[in-house]
Amino acid sequence: MTTKLPLTIRKNGTKIPSLFATHMASLRLDHVTEITNCLVRDEYESKVPDFEAQISAIMGEAWTVKIDVPAVWALAEDRYPKDRPGHACAEYITNFISNLKAFITRFGDDGKDELNTLVSQRQVTLTQDDTGKVVYSGCDIRAGQFRILFGTVYFGSNVHQATGNIAGAVQNAEQPAGAPAPALSFDARTAIKEQYNPAIDAVLAKARTLLALPDLAFTIDFEETFARLDGAAGASAAPRDWQKRLGAHALAYFAGFTEAIERQGFGKDDMLQEGFADAVDKKVVQVRVVDKLVRKTYNEMVIEDGVAYIQTTAVYWNSNVRDPANGLMDLL
Repeated sequence: MTTKLPLTIRKNGTKIPSLFATHMASLRLDHVTEITNCLVRDEYESKVPDFEAQISAIMGEAWTVKIDVPAVWALAEDRYPKDRPGHACAEYITNFISNLKAFITRFGDDGKDELNTLVSQRQVTLTQDDTGKVVYSGCDIRAGQFRILFGTVYFGSNVHQATGNIAGAVQNAEQPAGAPAPALSFDARTAIKEQYNPAIDAVLAKARTLLALPDLAFTIDFEETFARLDGAAGASAAPRDWQKRLGAHALAYFAGFTEAIERQGFGKDDMLQEGFADAVDKKVVQVRVVDKLVRKTYNEMVIEDGVAYIQTTAVYWNSNVRDPANGLMDLL
């Protein structure tokens, strides 16, 4: 005979009778799948269509919400999720929607497209953590689903924090089957967009004025830089979250160059300006990561084929970023 959630639980009007609760707590997870008619009517099931409509409107695609209520309820240990499993499930989804809005506000269409691509099933679910990384609550993207996770005995705990890091779930998500890995991670792309792009023009404008070179260019191959740093991440002295700071770090090298030429008096010395223009006839200053430096330990500036290179190694990325151009006059 099939076991059902009692009417009081499906309606969430009273506490679970203690005998039934004891029986359910003793079930193994593989037995929970035998339970039918399990969606809690008033506090969860009736809200699912609205949840799905809200998520779909935000994402511009049809998304669904699928939670196996009896399966997660059988794992509940605290009184609240035992007594009101439907309400707990609804709270997880309500907070997901709130955090999803915040994610889209920050990351815009790029974030929306990324999430739609990674969550190929367009489905939100709630399940017990199987990664060993979640204590109370968290989230990830697995097999095309957005998974809201709870710790081994923590269904219903820290519900508000469960989906607070959607960006982290995107950053660490598996790529869909057959899809090539992007050249830049989500964190790196975000860092470039938010930290580098809005600020680099002002730094460049100052350098152009100091050098009297209105067509000077700053360049960096972010994809190559990322590949070199990522390949050496295990040995890198750079901060652990270098991907999240990639844009700021790149900007700092160019800002350091501009500060150095100002300190050395390029802005007031025609001879220095002419010397730079003659040596750097391509009118390009480029940041790059190399395997080995020529003269120094952390970073240096070299001029090759008319290009001024600010170069460092993966191990010393973002170290002493103001120093490379300190001896620029000696290179001219």
